[in-house]
Amino acid sequence: MDDDVDTGRADGADRGDEGGMTRRTLIRRSAIAGGALLWATPVVQTLGHSSAYANFRGSQDPGGCICSEKIVEIIPVACHAEPGINHRIKHSGKYVSLKVFTGGSCGSRLGCQPTSETHFWSQVSAQGCSLFSQAGDTCVVHVTAYPANIVLQVNSTLVCTGGRGHSTTCIDTKIKQFCFTQVTGSESQRCGRFEPHRNTRHGTVKCNH
Repeated sequence: MDDDVDTGRADGADRGDEGGMTRRTLIRRSAIAGGALLWATPVVQTLGHSSAYANFRGSQDPGGCICSEKIVEIIPVACHAEPGINHRIKHSGKYVSLKVFTGGSCGSRLGCQPTSETHFWSQVSAQGCSLFSQAGDTCVVHVTAYPANIVLQVNSTLVCTGGRGHSTTCIDTKIKQFCFTQVTGSESQRCGRFEPHRNTRHGTVKCNH
């Protein structure tokens, strides 16, 4: 008798589960399907490039640039007597130029570079002088009386850009007071008696606190 034909025995010796399939049929079909099951390939879901995976690969810019700005000093760099007419100078007054020096950094991560650095000057208080103009890292103070002093605040902003185009900004602020020498006499009397490259005060004096 063919093995696939159910014998109809009611004693349950060759019957399987309640569905009626015989143990022999179940074993035979399992054996036939067994070869295919051995060669079945499991389905593997493709993983996206998560941030952890990017870091594992050695991403050049996993966390952006490490930006730090630092105002090192503000010093006078030039001084000129108040100009008059016909190449003369006025009886009093002068212009003193001040410059900010910074020491910012974009860190050591690969591809991080400084893309811009800007400075903004503001007058906190003044006597006998005023903030006349500003351009980048330099400002000009107009001194009209003696004694004179001014308190300036400068905000320096550094922008760093990484290899992937992400930008990081950092800011430093410094407030400093400047006091000025006399505003009458010749230009050397107003601005200093030494040559410009040897003059470190440029018409300023140490402030008495």
